[in-house]
Amino acid sequence: MPTVSIIASGPYLPKTGLRKIYPATTNVNIFSSVTEIPEIHSAESSSTEQGTYSSTCKRCFGLQLCCSLLLLLLLLLTGGGLAAGILTSNMGASSTSINSSSTAVSSATSATSVGTTTTGVTTTTVNVPSSVLNNTCTAIISGTVTTLLYLSNVAAFSYTYYQYSYVAISTSTIMMLALRQDPSYWCLDDISVTENGVQLWQDGGFEQSPLTQYYTYCNPNGASSSGTISAACPHSGSYNFYDGSVTYSDYLSQSFSTVVGSTYNISFWLANQGGGPDSFLVLIGG
Repeated sequence: MPTVSIIASGPYLPKTGLRKIYPATTNVNIFSSVTEIPEIHSAESSSTEQGTYSSTCKRCFGLQLCCSLLLLLLLLLTGGGLAAGILTSNMGASSTSINSSSTAVSSATSATSVGTTTTGVTTTTVNVPSSVLNNTCTAIISGTVTTLLYLSNVAAFSYTYYQYSYVAISTSTIMMLALRQDPSYWCLDDISVTENGVQLWQDGGFEQSPLTQYYTYCNPNGASSSGTISAACPHSGSYNFYDGSVTYSDYLSQSFSTVVGSTYNISFWLANQGGGPDSFLVLIGG
């Protein structure tokens, strides 16, 4: 017999002085397969239970079967309390496990939030001459037009990398570049427009001829020394776009399919071989 048991009301120590009543040896004992009846009662009720057993058996007029059945009923009732106590204990353990799991999920969410980077967008107002923005070449861009870059009368510089993010407002987008370089030339190469790693801009390295195979070219004022594919100053590969339009800008553009609300990564390499008068403009819109 174990020294400590658990019932619904808590742990207890077994009694040592309780007198058990067994059936007479001349009659059949229905508990013959049980070597000992568990004594799962509280110590405080010992004397009361002894009296209950004796008085009950007297009222049974010596019938051993009656006493045995009462003892069996008592055993079943106290055993049910023990099972209820075990069940309650297990349910409590399950509740603790669920709470621990929730804590782990919350921690993971916090870690994710800490690792998230928010990028701000800075808007700068530039004054682009109306004649550069409004002409027969720029007319193909409708709706809202965004200026990504405008350089005017800048000194010479070597190849420089420019990169931008653009959120599409239309299902078809046009990016246009306008170039003017009176005393010298612009060198443009490796144009790229990507979305989720997919390249949308065609022939960004200007390796294919003629120019109009992938680009729309426009020279509204017939400027001399206008842009062309050249091997004069490639950033990579064998060719680049080489433009020295005098007095007026000429225009180079390409359209590509977009998804409204999606972000597109735009980049290119640009070098200026001389000082001003010069200008370089990048427009994008639907």
